[in-house]
Amino acid sequence: MRVPLSWIKEYVDIADEPAEEIAQKLSMAGFEVEAIENPSEGSEGVLVGLVLSKEKHPNADKLSVCSVDIGQEKPLQIVCGATNVRSGIHVPVAPVGIELNSIDLKIKASKIRGIESSGMICSLRELGLESNSDGIAILEELTDKHLKPGIALNKLLELEDKIFDIAITANRPDGMSISGIVREVSALYKHLPIKEVYETDATLISKWNSNSKQDELGNSETYSLTFLESLNNDKETPQLIKKRLKQCGINSINTIVDITNYIMIRDGQPLHVFDQDRLEKLIGRKVEYDDFSINYANENELFIGLDNIEYKLNRDILVIKCKEKTIAVAGIIGSLETGVTKSTNRVVLEAAVFPQTLVRISSRKLGLRTESSSRFEKGIAEDLTIECAIRASNLLVKYCGAKYSETHVYRDKAEINNSIRLRKNSVLKTLGPLNTFKANKLNEEKSKEINMILDDKIVEDSLYSLGFKLRKIQIGWEVEVPPYRKKDITREIDLIEEIARIVGFDNFSLKLPVPIVPGGLTPAQRFERSIRDKLTSVGLQEVTTMSLVKNSYDQTNQITINNPFLAEASCLRLNLWEEHLEICSRNLKAFQQGCWIYEIGKIYQINKQKAFIESTILSGIICGEKKLEQWTKESKLLNTNYYRSRGLLEIVLKYLKLDIFDKQVEDQRMHPGRSSELILEGKPVGKFGQIHPELCEKYDLPNETYLFEFNYKQIRDSATRSNKLKPNFKKFPTVPFVERDISIIVDRSITSSQIISNIRKSGKPMLENVELIDRYEGATLAENKCSQTFRLRYRDKIETLTEKIIEPIHNKIRNSLIKQLKAELRS
Repeated sequence: MRVPLSWIKEYVDIADEPAEEIAQKLSMAGFEVEAIENPSEGSEGVLVGLVLSKEKHPNADKLSVCSVDIGQEKPLQIVCGATNVRSGIHVPVAPVGIELNSIDLKIKASKIRGIESSGMICSLRELGLESNSDGIAILEELTDKHLKPGIALNKLLELEDKIFDIAITANRPDGMSISGIVREVSALYKHLPIKEVYETDATLISKWNSNSKQDELGNSETYSLTFLESLNNDKETPQLIKKRLKQCGINSINTIVDITNYIMIRDGQPLHVFDQDRLEKLIGRKVEYDDFSINYANENELFIGLDNIEYKLNRDILVIKCKEKTIAVAGIIGSLETGVTKSTNRVVLEAAVFPQTLVRISSRKLGLRTESSSRFEKGIAEDLTIECAIRASNLLVKYCGAKYSETHVYRDKAEINNSIRLRKNSVLKTLGPLNTFKANKLNEEKSKEINMILDDKIVEDSLYSLGFKLRKIQIGWEVEVPPYRKKDITREIDLIEEIARIVGFDNFSLKLPVPIVPGGLTPAQRFERSIRDKLTSVGLQEVTTMSLVKNSYDQTNQITINNPFLAEASCLRLNLWEEHLEICSRNLKAFQQGCWIYEIGKIYQINKQKAFIESTILSGIICGEKKLEQWTKESKLLNTNYYRSRGLLEIVLKYLKLDIFDKQVEDQRMHPGRSSELILEGKPVGKFGQIHPELCEKYDLPNETYLFEFNYKQIRDSATRSNKLKPNFKKFPTVPFVERDISIIVDRSITSSQIISNIRKSGKPMLENVELIDRYEGATLAENKCSQTFRLRYRDKIETLTEKIIEPIHNKIRNSLIKQLKAELRS
């Protein structure tokens, strides 16, 4: 929110305080000042000039030679190309030597088409006062003040100001107004008195109270309608109001609308004005107060807003209707056909408090956020709504000659208890003792170190300065919350935070744990870092995907969320692999040669008891070829294969000391016969396999695309057991090993892992290692048969092995393979 410093100074006496210090105090108190703008920066040194004469340039059809008086002994000769320059007008003039920062130009004496030019007549754009402008600025059109050549333009237009750009957080709706910022500044400067600047006609208030009618109306906490007649909207908006709106980033439209915007910026209450004559034209008869209603729009209803854009509404959007005709989207924007124009003579002034969530939903559905909606979304203090309507009516009477007709007020009768009990012990326990209490709090000239308890006076002064009322009780205070803070001050801890803000967070002592214990990574954290590092080292890249996905209507067990931000993010995901396939597809379409990715993420499912289950999995895709360079690439793209892909995983698993073997299973996502279940310590922990051809075709991926999934908790728990984190010491072998090969013919259905398992059981305790070194299928073998060769390594702990020792063990293994697996020995 943009807040002019001069507007703050109208209310509180801080004339001598530097803008930077005020900004620092506001930021430390929770209102972060993101920038301090200086409107006069672009027009520094620019003077008011009077155009004495204008002559045609002798050498250029589109240029003029002007004689301009800027209060010096002799007028300046300036060459100007603006079409609206003429004699007798006052204009901004940049003399020689002045720098125009907004266009990065330093004015120099020069010759333009042979004619001397000693300065520049400026437009508002060149002065940095507007983003676009036609022609030079004519000062008679900008101000009613007396114009004298030679006076500073910044002083004339009151540009010598600073504007704070303040970030208002969602929990401080009171900060969305000048009044709210003024109250904060007053509190930060030892409860400076706030000047009352409202000029509300007592007669108007009397009429309001006598004519207002109260009732209840759904979907609104407060809703008022004020009927005003005999307005003259053709008058110029007062310069002060136009100036304030411009400083706050709001364009002037017409007097009626400018007044409602002025009240919104000053007091934080959005207002809207309907043209009563246009309303009556819309419904075909005289408008009555009970013609208005607050309801939801019809599905696919078309609505043209004041911005002249057509919106398609639905049943989630709250609207204002007049005799079943939609005339506004509640809290966001009015309709074009009922908007105020220069010829408006009668109006209906709306002041309301709409529910925050309903306005937020409507704003999101329309994709439209306005100054009005941003305030309703944060919350409006309903106690100020009627007061702001009265203030706006008073200004309409004063500046547009309006005549008051009648008012109708609808209120939600539910009352909110705005009293909170504040315990002294809670304050002291939460905030602790004061350490350095700065001078401006103690009314001393210099700061000094003080060790003191936060006493009652400091607590009371801090809360009084923010507008709270306190009543002393035995255990502390009974605190009455002011109307403008009811939305965000609801608990005792909120009051304690307010005390800390005003005293200053940096004025409380620091308490560190005693003793301070050095931190470190847990085994689970070390495992997570290790697995990420190792997966990356073998060529995979980590990705992070959204846990919210669109609704897949073919999956009945999806968990849907209430009030989703987007339709594409309306459900919790059931897996990671679908989004990973999408990522691979996009990368390959972007001419990448391969896509090797992994992710550690959460998935969400519903169990048989209809409870939600959250689990963490490690999932990834290996697709295509991945190289750091292209010069060794063959003409035809080579894809990875099953064994290489599984081998990459095996490198990672071995590094983590996870002894996993594969068991062939069928999986609908994977190619028949080319998928396996991964077994760890006798339990399944994941899947690995080639993606099913139908899925490859769906996502436009090569057939050689491989998927892996692990139950992350199971592999983490296994890898972080104490015996793996702290391995037992083993003596380095001092005797040589002996290797023997075994070749067998078995059914193709028997996997190498089954054979290895059998060999290991039979070869204990001399067998040290076994690995597959060859596999053959061909015409020389019977159908459904294959030949597999394994290399076995034997070693004794003490003595060198001899043939006499090895042969019985080797024969035992052969016999076991024949008996258990029906193997035919080849060697």
